[in-house]
Amino acid sequence: MIRRRRYEPEQRGAERIRISDHFSKVKAEISTCQVLLAADGHQRVSRAYNKLVATARGVVGREAHDAWAQDPIQTDAEMNMGDLFDRLADFRDQLDSFEGSLARATLPRRLRALRRLEHSPNNLHI
Repeated sequence: MIRRRRYEPEQRGAERIRISDHFSKVKAEISTCQVLLAADGHQRVSRAYNKLVATARGVVGREAHDAWAQDPIQTDAEMNMGDLFDRLADFRDQLDSFEGSLARATLPRRLRALRRLEHSPNNLHI
């Protein structure tokens, strides 16, 4: 979003405000989710989400910082950002981990017990 902001000189101030407002809303939503997950009482999901948020702040925050220091893209050829995709690998890995924690936490108790039994080293398939 930052790299793809409008580049015309007369738009730069408005773009900074628009993007800053957007990120403020995202941060507020993240904080709300953290509070709700903590209040829900499922500590493993809450910890997994907090770890995801910390990873996002480190990885994505660094990318946002660097993007503000660069000029906005101005051509169609600059729209694809494969190098950025590669640099976000740690964030994507942490997102996958969180999704797995969330899926395990929301499975019905009986299904969770069945899955534990299926993955048990003592479970022999003959």
